[in-house]
Amino acid sequence: MKTRGNRNWFAILTLCALSLLLTTGCSENDPVAPTPGAESASAPVDIETEFAIAADKGLTITTQDGSDIPMEIAEVFHGDSSVAFWPYTGTGLSESPVDPINLVFKGAADPLQIRATLMSLDGNRAPAFPDMAPFNLTWIDAVGGDVQTTYVTETGWRGSVIQLTLGEYSGLRVHLRLFSTGLDDGNGGTWTLGGAHFEVMIPGTSEHQVLSWELAEQVVMYDLARCGLLAAMPAPTGLINAAPSFRNIPATIYNALGADPMGAMLFQILGYPAAPVSADVDLPSDGQGTLLVLGGSAPVEAGIYTNSVVIDYEQAVPRPICNSGPYDWLWVTGPLTFETRVEVTATGKFSYRSTYDGVLTAVPIDILTGQPIGVPFDAQITGKQFGKHDKRFHKVRSFDRRLALQQGAPELFFEILSVGDIGLVEYRAFERCFDED
Repeated sequence: MKTRGNRNWFAILTLCALSLLLTTGCSENDPVAPTPGAESASAPVDIETEFAIAADKGLTITTQDGSDIPMEIAEVFHGDSSVAFWPYTGTGLSESPVDPINLVFKGAADPLQIRATLMSLDGNRAPAFPDMAPFNLTWIDAVGGDVQTTYVTETGWRGSVIQLTLGEYSGLRVHLRLFSTGLDDGNGGTWTLGGAHFEVMIPGTSEHQVLSWELAEQVVMYDLARCGLLAAMPAPTGLINAAPSFRNIPATIYNALGADPMGAMLFQILGYPAAPVSADVDLPSDGQGTLLVLGGSAPVEAGIYTNSVVIDYEQAVPRPICNSGPYDWLWVTGPLTFETRVEVTATGKFSYRSTYDGVLTAVPIDILTGQPIGVPFDAQITGKQFGKHDKRFHKVRSFDRRLALQQGAPELFFEILSVGDIGLVEYRAFERCFDED
């Protein structure tokens, strides 16, 4: 079994206080419908109109059609079969890594089967993990979370239709994305890839900061071991991605979290340096994933599952679009609403629809002094996702639009991603930083 040294997971008991502290602080042809009362480019015809206008204005449109093949390919073997894949996830259809793939599943391992198995478990993970949130909670369908992609050599680009979370959106949580490979394992089962991370919502925003890849991997491995359905001992995949670290925690976020005694204790448990730090802190990664062979799964139960959360922004953030440099910051306030609806049918078909929407108030500030240096303006934020999965195919489509209504200089960011076994495989995006019209 893969191990991570002699870490004492009981020490994570101290995370409960940090969790409480932070939670008080972070038709298939029509996947995106208009938001009433808001200027929105949500319907399919409006999507094309947005891109046509951008093209007429001579704006640079980033276009990816899924033909790019990542150079870095890993292969994991078990028995007489294997799966070869890009060992990272991305948010488009090119080799731009965001998270590492750190879980490889085989056997009764369709993403819907993994979902059913994890959601069938109770929250009792003692004594391996403390009897405190998020470690004593049950798995649910994730609210929020962008659509991510990966690449499988035999079947091409794949999207994360099924996402699960252990813990609330606005605190500490384990977030798991599952990727169907579309590959038979040679014994009537399938191969599935997973990316898991332990993260915290950054107070005053809806964004999350990854704190550990390894802890999340351990939680998923532990849960699938205690379900009693593993057909083999968990095993390391061997080196498949970056080590000894991948990505980092920005110093500004690290120092803000570490300034609190509970945050400082968390960093000590995870083996990080004491705050404050002068440089970004690397996220440790041993570069290996865990191979989990499932001999069975819990029954897939039909039902409708909903989840929603309202996040109130009150934070300084780098200007998200048309940023002119490291000192271009905004003070942002207002609510952002996330909603997810999942439906599973009696025949084992999974579909979901997820949205986020809100109008925020943004004020340009001098990040060195915190003082306003511009006139407040509205920022309209809209995002929608639509996904389907069954044993025959998977399909996911997402849309994101950010409109900054600055007087005399409106700014717009627009992107769309579509990936799956049916329909278009595409990623398109553009940024409009000034409209003289």
